[in-house]
Amino acid sequence: MTPYEKQINTLSQLLEGKKMTATNFTENEQTMTELFTPAELADIVDTLATIRAHIADETMRADTYRDCLIAAKVDAVDGTLHRATITSTTPTATDWQAIARALSTDPKKLDRLIKKHTTAQAPRYTVRITARKVSR
Repeated sequence: MTPYEKQINTLSQLLEGKKMTATNFTENEQTMTELFTPAELADIVDTLATIRAHIADETMRADTYRDCLIAAKVDAVDGTLHRATITSTTPTATDWQAIARALSTDPKKLDRLIKKHTTAQAPRYTVRITARKVSR
């Protein structure tokens, strides 16, 4: 563990011990500057940027694999250690402002109006990965 990581762990413990989050930690900015020098904070910024870049790369890679599973048009796939299940939903959106503007007491007119202002959106897919149960 690097010295910075030790300090970050100290900061995490401090936040946890005081039931604080990063958003309400600003009340104790003095403590923050006591924990880290400006050079250390700059190093933390660079480390965070590197981590986020890695996450972005891995997210793109995961999205590519996810898209392959969706394109295969299967409901489930068993890997050696994991199982993927693929589900699809097609959300709809209703323009309630348009309905409110044209609201009528006539139920048939209201039904037609709701159908007129309800549009289907692009399908959304969920790919869930779970550990496989291995039979003994």
